[in-house]
Amino acid sequence: MVLKRTLVIVLYVTSMFIFGFILKYSDVLSDFLYSLSPIDTRQEFDYIVVGGGSAGSVIANRLARNAQDRVLVLEAEKNTMGLLHIPSLGLLLQGTPFDWSYKTVPQQSACLALNNNVRTLN
Repeated sequence: MVLKRTLVIVLYVTSMFIFGFILKYSDVLSDFLYSLSPIDTRQEFDYIVVGGGSAGSVIANRLARNAQDRVLVLEAEKNTMGLLHIPSLGLLLQGTPFDWSYKTVPQQSACLALNNNVRTLN
Protein backbone atom coordinates (compact mmCIF):
# COMPACT_ATOMS: atom_id res chain seq x y z
CA MET A 1 0.00 0.00 0.00
CA VAL A 2 2.82 2.40 0.87
CA LEU A 3 4.63 1.50 -2.35
CA LYS A 4 1.51 2.24 -4.36
CA ARG A 5 1.10 5.69 -2.74
CA THR A 6 4.78 6.45 -3.25
CA LEU A 7 4.52 5.50 -6.91
CA VAL A 8 1.47 7.72 -7.39
CA ILE A 9 3.25 10.67 -5.76
CA VAL A 10 6.37 10.15 -7.86
CA LEU A 11 4.30 9.98 -11.06
CA TYR A 12 2.36 13.10 -10.07
CA VAL A 13 5.49 15.12 -9.24
CA THR A 14 7.19 13.96 -12.42
CA SER A 15 4.21 14.89 -14.58
CA MET A 16 3.96 18.33 -12.95
CA PHE A 17 7.69 18.87 -13.54
CA ILE A 18 7.32 17.97 -17.22
CA PHE A 19 4.24 20.18 -17.54
CA GLY A 20 6.08 23.10 -15.92
CA PHE A 21 9.04 22.59 -18.24
CA ILE A 22 6.76 22.65 -21.29
CA LEU A 23 5.06 25.84 -20.08
CA LYS A 24 8.36 27.56 -19.30
CA TYR A 25 9.94 26.77 -22.66
CA SER A 26 6.80 26.80 -24.82
CA ASP A 27 7.98 29.84 -26.81
CA VAL A 28 11.31 28.21 -27.59
CA LEU A 29 9.62 24.95 -28.59
CA SER A 30 7.04 26.69 -30.79
CA ASP A 31 9.74 28.82 -32.48
CA PHE A 32 11.73 25.67 -33.20
CA LEU A 33 8.70 23.87 -34.63
CA TYR A 34 7.83 26.95 -36.72
CA SER A 35 11.37 27.06 -38.12
CA LEU A 36 10.83 23.53 -39.46
CA SER A 37 7.71 24.48 -41.43
CA PRO A 38 8.13 25.10 -45.16
CA ILE A 39 6.38 28.51 -45.28
CA ASP A 40 7.52 30.90 -47.99
CA THR A 41 6.92 34.44 -46.69
CA ARG A 42 7.38 35.94 -50.16
CA GLN A 43 4.11 34.56 -51.48
CA GLU A 44 1.31 36.87 -52.56
CA PHE A 45 -2.33 36.36 -51.62
CA ASP A 46 -5.58 37.75 -52.96
CA TYR A 47 -7.27 37.67 -49.53
CA ILE A 48 -5.97 37.66 -45.98
CA VAL A 49 -8.38 36.52 -43.28
CA VAL A 50 -7.32 37.43 -39.75
CA GLY A 51 -8.60 34.87 -37.25
CA GLY A 52 -9.34 31.22 -37.88
CA GLY A 53 -12.30 30.95 -35.53
CA SER A 54 -15.80 29.99 -36.56
CA ALA A 55 -16.45 33.13 -38.66
CA GLY A 56 -12.93 33.34 -40.11
CA SER A 57 -13.03 29.72 -41.22
CA VAL A 58 -16.38 30.18 -42.98
CA ILE A 59 -15.18 33.34 -44.74
CA ALA A 60 -11.92 31.70 -45.81
CA ASN A 61 -13.81 28.67 -47.09
CA ARG A 62 -16.12 30.80 -49.19
CA LEU A 63 -13.25 32.88 -50.57
CA ALA A 64 -11.25 29.76 -51.43
CA ARG A 65 -14.05 28.24 -53.52
CA ASN A 66 -12.64 30.09 -56.49
CA ALA A 67 -9.56 28.00 -57.29
CA GLN A 68 -7.77 30.99 -58.82
CA ASP A 69 -7.86 33.05 -55.61
CA ARG A 70 -5.16 32.57 -53.01
CA VAL A 71 -6.36 32.91 -49.41
CA LEU A 72 -4.19 33.22 -46.30
CA VAL A 73 -5.70 32.62 -42.84
CA LEU A 74 -3.72 34.08 -39.92
CA GLU A 75 -4.25 32.65 -36.47
CA ALA A 76 -2.64 33.95 -33.28
CA GLU A 77 -2.67 30.64 -31.42
CA LYS A 78 0.74 29.37 -30.45
CA ASN A 79 1.73 25.78 -30.90
CA THR A 80 0.46 24.37 -27.63
CA MET A 81 1.37 20.78 -28.36
CA GLY A 82 -2.16 19.77 -27.38
CA LEU A 83 -2.07 21.30 -23.89
CA LEU A 84 -5.26 23.28 -24.44
CA HIS A 85 -7.19 20.12 -25.31
CA ILE A 86 -6.81 18.70 -21.79
CA PRO A 87 -9.76 20.06 -19.78
CA SER A 88 -8.19 19.49 -16.36
CA LEU A 89 -5.24 21.75 -17.22
CA GLY A 90 -7.45 24.79 -17.77
CA LEU A 91 -6.92 26.17 -14.28
CA LEU A 92 -3.16 25.62 -14.45
CA LEU A 93 -2.90 27.55 -17.73
CA GLN A 94 -4.35 30.76 -16.27
CA GLY A 95 -1.73 33.49 -16.13
CA THR A 96 0.57 31.76 -18.62
CA PRO A 97 1.34 32.79 -22.22
CA PHE A 98 -1.60 30.59 -23.29
CA ASP A 99 -4.12 32.84 -21.52
CA TRP A 100 -5.26 36.01 -23.28
CA SER A 101 -6.31 37.63 -19.97
CA TYR A 102 -9.96 37.63 -20.89
CA LYS A 103 -12.50 37.99 -18.13
CA THR A 104 -15.90 36.39 -18.15
CA VAL A 105 -19.07 38.24 -17.35
CA PRO A 106 -20.57 37.26 -13.98
CA GLN A 107 -21.99 33.76 -14.28
CA GLN A 108 -25.09 32.38 -12.64
CA SER A 109 -24.31 28.68 -13.00
CA ALA A 110 -20.54 28.62 -13.54
CA CYS A 111 -17.39 29.93 -11.85
CA LEU A 112 -19.18 29.51 -8.52
CA ALA A 113 -15.96 29.19 -6.53
CA LEU A 114 -14.51 32.44 -7.92
CA ASN A 115 -14.97 36.02 -6.72
CA ASN A 116 -18.22 37.45 -8.12
CA ASN A 117 -18.51 34.32 -10.28
CA VAL A 118 -16.00 35.88 -12.71
CA ARG A 119 -12.89 34.15 -14.02
CA THR A 120 -10.08 36.73 -13.75
CA LEU A 121 -6.30 36.71 -13.40
CA ASN A 122 -4.98 37.57 -9.97
